[in-house]
Amino acid sequence: MRRLAVWAILLALPSAVLAQNLLLDPTFSEPVAITCSQNPSTDEWNFAVWQAWASSGPLKCRRNAETHIGEDDCPRDPEGDNDSMRGSISWGEPTQHRIYQTVSVTPGVTYNLTGWWMGGNDTGAAVTFKVELRDGPTYSSTLLPGSFGGSIPASQSFKWTPFSLSGTPSTNQLTVVVYGSASSWGAKTIHVDDLLLEVAPCPNPPTIDEPVAPGTNPTPDHAGRNTTVNVQITGTNFEEGKMTVKLRRGTTTITATNVVLSGGTSMTCDFDLTGAALGYWDLVVEKDLCPPEAVLLNAFRVVLAGPALHNGSFELPTAPGGCPVTPQGGPSDWTFTQFDFYGGSFGYRDEDAVLPPSCPPPDGDHYLSTKSRRGGGVARATQTVTCTPGTTYTFTGMFAGGGGNVVRIALL
Repeated sequence: MRRLAVWAILLALPSAVLAQNLLLDPTFSEPVAITCSQNPSTDEWNFAVWQAWASSGPLKCRRNAETHIGEDDCPRDPEGDNDSMRGSISWGEPTQHRIYQTVSVTPGVTYNLTGWWMGGNDTGAAVTFKVELRDGPTYSSTLLPGSFGGSIPASQSFKWTPFSLSGTPSTNQLTVVVYGSASSWGAKTIHVDDLLLEVAPCPNPPTIDEPVAPGTNPTPDHAGRNTTVNVQITGTNFEEGKMTVKLRRGTTTITATNVVLSGGTSMTCDFDLTGAALGYWDLVVEKDLCPPEAVLLNAFRVVLAGPALHNGSFELPTAPGGCPVTPQGGPSDWTFTQFDFYGGSFGYRDEDAVLPPSCPPPDGDHYLSTKSRRGGGVARATQTVTCTPGTTYTFTGMFAGGGGNVVRIALL
């Protein structure tokens, strides 16, 4: 099948177009608080979404605790500047402290955590600090391999330093934990800021080949609405049993069935276009546990199943009949475009203000109308249907107009 476009054109010539942070409040800026200072009476705020846990004694997990590094070193934000707030664990007892947050994830997918931290130790013994990824809903869930951290020697500190670690959970929840512990009394602090938890890129995600000519990928690149079409797609890194193919238009998706691979670079699938919106759709190829998805924009077009015109008498959508009648908007299955520098070219139904046709119109009810308010304006009504190559088609109809207009009717 090929596409046949019917263009009814009226020229009115009057005579004169991968990263999402899964963590909430990753820079510890909520709730909105004060500027950077060392005043405990104003700095020690509770967290908005992070949770805290202490093994004993007062809960000292908070924002903007003292630095304990011998000077005031304000926190980072994503641009590397000071944003006045940081997440902190600051305590004096020989105890353990944690701040943590749990997010929903996809089992089997690898996630990366990056951020910045610094710490200070005014005690006579080393302080242990770590960042952990836990496979489950709390700080005590199974520890994933690859926790990152070390120790701060007695009476030592370190400035803002980047860190990163990765983990692959087996459950649908992942908990990020910042941990500190000490065996002696004395002031110590761990600070974190600018955290980012995101899906790790897959080493071999799928791709879709760019078409070298219209209709070459996917093949075919169009089909009639309310039909089922078998489509061939070429690309790379396709794997048996792992591929999902979709058509996507805004928030609406059509998921393919009967996906069949032919090696790692070609596959076929079926799309059920029942009720699909006319126009262009993006082609989306996903691979299980291997983001990102591959997207080919405006790769597939849903047209009308031809060769007969749809709504050629302009009776749809249903509306009050008669002549004249208040314009009812564009008729179903027709697309309207305007070419007018000043605006004011229109295509709709039942225009009767400029030159109403004889009443009643040829079929006794609605009719298609175009109008331009300025010289050089173009209003175009288009309908595209499937057709059979090599077949001759005839387009007939009736029209009336005035105002020095030029009317063009074309089959393309």
